[in-house]
Amino acid sequence: MDNSGVIAIAGVVGTLLSPVITRVLDERSFERRMLAKRGETVEEREHKATLDARDKARALR
Repeated sequence: MDNSGVIAIAGVVGTLLSPVITRVLDERSFERRMLAKRGETVEEREHKATLDARDKARALR
């Protein structure tokens, strides 16, 4: 069984997705740097967002 077609398709898909993946990683790095300047971590920020969402859900009840 010849897998060269599958490998070629995977290469093309990887090439097409590379800029998207790079942008997502760059945005995540930027977010981490901005939070670090404020003395926060991503985990703390996500925890705070979870608590805020929970409070909003309670307020709607």
